[in-house]
Amino acid sequence: MDKFLERLAELKDKEMTYEQLAIEVGISDSTMYSWTSRANMPKLDNMILLSNYFKCSIEYLIGRSEDNSELQPKECPPFHLRLISILDSRGLKKTHLRNKNIISRGLAESIFEHHSSPHMENVIKIADYLKLSVDELVGRV
Repeated sequence: MDKFLERLAELKDKEMTYEQLAIEVGISDSTMYSWTSRANMPKLDNMILLSNYFKCSIEYLIGRSEDNSELQPKECPPFHLRLISILDSRGLKKTHLRNKNIISRGLAESIFEHHSSPHMENVIKIADYLKLSVDELVGRV
C-alpha cells in the first residue's frame, strides 16, 4: 500500500490535488480518499484506469517493478474471462484457486459468477500463484 501511494504521488502532477486526479481518471473523491487514507487498495478496474491514465504498468504502479517505460496497454478482457482462459490453458478448473486457498469461496463466487472487480491484494495473490505479472494476468500486455 505504501509503495502504491508513493508511486501515485510521484506520477501525478505536483500541482494537481488528489480530488482533481480523481476527476481526471474518472473515479469518485471518496474512492480516492479511501486509498490515500490507507483504508484499502484499489479494485482492479480502478487500478487499470490509473495505470492507463499514467501510461505505466500496474506492476510499476503497485511497486513490484522499477521499469517506468511508457506502456501502450492492450484493451483488457473482462477479468473473469481472462482468468478462466489462463486456468483452462493450464488444465485447471475455476475451483482450483479456491481449493488451494489462494482466494476465498466468496471471492471466487464474486469473480466468476457476479463478474465483480477484485481488490488488488487478491489479484496479486492470484498473479503470484500463477507466476504471472499482474499486467499479464489481466491481459494488458
